[in-house]
Amino acid sequence: MSQLSAERPLHPVPVAVPEVGATQIPIALDHDTARSSGARLGVACGLLSVLGYTLANVGLRRVAHWDPAWVSAMKAIPTLVIMALWLWRLGHRGVRLWPDRHGWRWLAVGSLAGQFGGNWAFQWSLGTVGLAYAVPLSTASMILSGALLGRLFLHESLRPRSLLAMTLLILAAVLLSVGVHQGTAPSSGTLTADTPAIGWGYGILGAAAALLSGTAYAFLGVSIRRTVTQQVPIATVMFVVAATGVLTMGSVGLLAQGPRALVAIAATEYGWMLLAGLFTTGAFVCLTIALRETSVTYVNSLSAAQVAASSVLGHMLFGEPWTIWLLAGVLLTVLGLWLLPHGEPRPASAPQKAAF
Repeated sequence: MSQLSAERPLHPVPVAVPEVGATQIPIALDHDTARSSGARLGVACGLLSVLGYTLANVGLRRVAHWDPAWVSAMKAIPTLVIMALWLWRLGHRGVRLWPDRHGWRWLAVGSLAGQFGGNWAFQWSLGTVGLAYAVPLSTASMILSGALLGRLFLHESLRPRSLLAMTLLILAAVLLSVGVHQGTAPSSGTLTADTPAIGWGYGILGAAAALLSGTAYAFLGVSIRRTVTQQVPIATVMFVVAATGVLTMGSVGLLAQGPRALVAIAATEYGWMLLAGLFTTGAFVCLTIALRETSVTYVNSLSAAQVAASSVLGHMLFGEPWTIWLLAGVLLTVLGLWLLPHGEPRPASAPQKAAF
């Protein structure tokens, strides 16, 4: 025994190396397979979120003539109710529900930015420049801001092919927005103050609001990724964001319009707001999973598919103008999405997944 134990260190090649190779290679393959599977899940959920947000935007466009803050608050109610029930279920299973102090800071700031700079500004731009122009501007801003913020706060890499695809997608959004001054006039029945006449100044304000919303959504995406990679349930993130929307946007809308004006809104209009909220809930679930599985830059770039869909639906459903710029922008969007690398897994050093 003593002779054997003394000799083993003298023969590392025939004894140790095959054993290590036999055990480590499958582990590496399993890890790569898991990352690849997560990337595919991220792509699928990213595309599903695009579909959900596109349908939600159609509903929001239907009620774009009402106060944007109040619409944003009503839209958040379905998410708040569903996620509250989900958290109650997770709590009974003994799952950790809330982030640490650092996570709370990210989530609080991101939620406020997403509500005021995102939902409020975007809803106002829908009633100003229309669906076909608000979505492209917001998406272009979100892609660029998401790439910069992801690089700054999450240390995400940018591949040359991704940069080329992002450039094409942003160019597509610019082309789609060239005719912003030709946008349709705001719908009648608005609860807000007297609306300015349509013109370049009004179009620029609407375009600026759409750009601001994209930057705010990008920051919210970074906040979500920072939170859900700390083993905090996705339901927690969605509940906090929705609760922030109901409390802040609801208070702003109530103070601005008064209870009498809000009660006077027809039930069908509230129905559109809540339906948009249901689509938003489903899209938000898919978006949060996608942000957990892949990079912020990649998920935001996938959102460019909303540009083509919203532009076409804006023309078909709301009579928004169809121009050569719109067609060129849609084609560039398709090209940019085709060039986008098909799935960028989260870094290998990323924390473990959180429970849903």
